[in-house]
Amino acid sequence: MDQLSKENINLVRLINRLERNPSLLQPPKQPRIEAQQLELETSDGNIATLSTFEREDNNRYWELKALETTIRHARSILDTIYDSQPNSLPSGRQIHDPSDLRAKLERIRVRIDAALKTCPAPPITRLARSRPATSIYNEIKRPEAPTIPPKKNGSSEKAAGNEPTPGKKEADECDEKQDEPGEKSARFGSSPSQPTNLLTSNQEELTDELSQMAVQLKKNVHHFNKLLVADQAILLANQAKLELNADSMSKEGGRLGLVRLKTRSLTWFSILAVIVVAVSES
Repeated sequence: MDQLSKENINLVRLINRLERNPSLLQPPKQPRIEAQQLELETSDGNIATLSTFEREDNNRYWELKALETTIRHARSILDTIYDSQPNSLPSGRQIHDPSDLRAKLERIRVRIDAALKTCPAPPITRLARSRPATSIYNEIKRPEAPTIPPKKNGSSEKAAGNEPTPGKKEADECDEKQDEPGEKSARFGSSPSQPTNLLTSNQEELTDELSQMAVQLKKNVHHFNKLLVADQAILLANQAKLELNADSMSKEGGRLGLVRLKTRSLTWFSILAVIVVAVSES
């Protein structure tokens, strides 16, 4: 019941907000007749005012459309509240009559329809179709094939003389194949000396670095040994001081115990003396 009353209150508030909406109360700033006159009189100032009119009309149109969707939402809420459990609703001030709420929503819808008649719908903007890819590719010029200039007769004869015959080609290939093993052997024969030199130089550098690191580690070990010995001596001295302090504290504790016994005995003695004096006087 509490949930239904809360939903009813929220629904009433929503309907009141819709009734007081400024887009319904605000009339159009400029009648459409003046806008048509401005369309007939074409000038720069009139075009600017027409653009402002169109912008305001578009904004107001979409605000009214949003109000229409809000009214549909309010009607659905009203149906779910009152139609789902009509007999279980309590009678109180918080629960309003559903017929009154529906009548209010209908009046608001009529006002929205009347306001929509004053401002036309904005024109639908359609995107221009892009050109197909084939037309773009056709516009791109293809590269022209290179043209070989015609040679003179003398140069052509020399070229023909220089062209190798099939027999010459086979002989040249055989000579090249015979020369390749020699070249490879010369290359691989001279190459091992360079890697060995590099390896030896790298090994020497590594050994030098390792020897330097070993020397530094030895120095660090000696230094830390000295520090540990000094710390050990300090700890032993502090331990001796603590033992002496413990002995002195135990002695002082014994003395304090004796003092307490003496004070207790004195207090009891003074109390007994006072009692004896009081008895003797009586």
